[in-house]
Amino acid sequence: MNLKIKRDDFISIVFFYFPFCAYTFCYSLIKMTTISTVIDVSFITNAFMIISIVLLLVKILFSKMTINSLAVYLVLVLVGFLTYYYSGRNDFLVVILFVLAASGGIDIDKFIKCSLYTQIIIMISTFFACYCGILPDWTYQDSGVIRHSCGFTYPSIVSGLFFYICMSILYLKKKYNWFTVVFMEILNICIYYMTRNMTAFAFLAVGLVAYVFVLRRDNKPHTTLWSPIFRGFITSLPIVYFLISFLLSLAYKNGNSYAIILNLFLHNRLRMAAQGITNYGIHLFGTDVQWVGNGGRGYTYSSYVSYNFVDNSYMYIMITYGIVAIIAVILLYLFALKWSLKSENLRLCYILVCILTYSLIEPRLIEIYFNPFVLSVALLLYERILKLMDDSRSGKLRRSIRPANR
Repeated sequence: MNLKIKRDDFISIVFFYFPFCAYTFCYSLIKMTTISTVIDVSFITNAFMIISIVLLLVKILFSKMTINSLAVYLVLVLVGFLTYYYSGRNDFLVVILFVLAASGGIDIDKFIKCSLYTQIIIMISTFFACYCGILPDWTYQDSGVIRHSCGFTYPSIVSGLFFYICMSILYLKKKYNWFTVVFMEILNICIYYMTRNMTAFAFLAVGLVAYVFVLRRDNKPHTTLWSPIFRGFITSLPIVYFLISFLLSLAYKNGNSYAIILNLFLHNRLRMAAQGITNYGIHLFGTDVQWVGNGGRGYTYSSYVSYNFVDNSYMYIMITYGIVAIIAVILLYLFALKWSLKSENLRLCYILVCILTYSLIEPRLIEIYFNPFVLSVALLLYERILKLMDDSRSGKLRRSIRPANR
């Protein structure tokens, strides 16, 4: 038994945790930091990313499969490759590959902890390299205010990465304490002082305070939070947020005065979403969009002639990866919220609500190097589907061999 546990742990480390850490670290290094302006590391990082994907594929191919699991495997891989083929982006496909590789033997808490350590190493090492002058600190000017990127390519990456670090810490700590919340609030203020990302700062500040009041010290929720109305509202949030995003974008596109005013408070997020729908349309499996952000070339609102990026996750996924992908993501988080409420796991429920709400202003909902919870909830849903299919098949088999009535 002990030998089997050690063997399973070894397989998990080599064929899942190592690929995840290597992929996340390398992708973050070349896509999120300014290291490429100092030294060309693309060969090393690309090699590690390829090795990571190969190890995942080996894990998937040699996994024990039933007829049902094989069918689900094929459908998911097909959808993933179709979105990759039409969009030219692999985020959705990578999530699917990690889910298939993780099935049947990955502890979600350990995975979140692994992701947390990786993100902390990335943030601290990038900050330190920038402080020592190894990495350049790209600065951006917005209405006379200087925004620092601290070794990353854009200020919002710093605040976004810190947000998901905080979510992971809150999830892993089984009992909160004031020191943890206050410490994270202080760090949030420091990051705001450097990046001047007001939206992310305010959201996390309110989220941390609300976290204290939502949970009691004994880690149990207030009784009123489990009412049927509350459950129904929380479960429907992925649908509500998508509809709000889509309808407001269409309202702005059609010149609605209220949407135009709201767009000013949202820093042109409605405008860019409406522009994305107009220019690229909505497709079944997405389309190849050359998104152009402000990272690396200066931040000024006068640059919107060339600026082409959608910060809202729901609109970004729909435009880039298509209708199938956004429906899958909505169902994924809907199931996760329903499961967390059914199991009375308010901590997970609260974090998922925070992530879904934050995704209204940031496009990180399915990016596993930012948001590890997308892989966690996808794994829960995947294993639930397999269980339902196996139970259904077993039930049919029992009925087929039931002796005839005499």
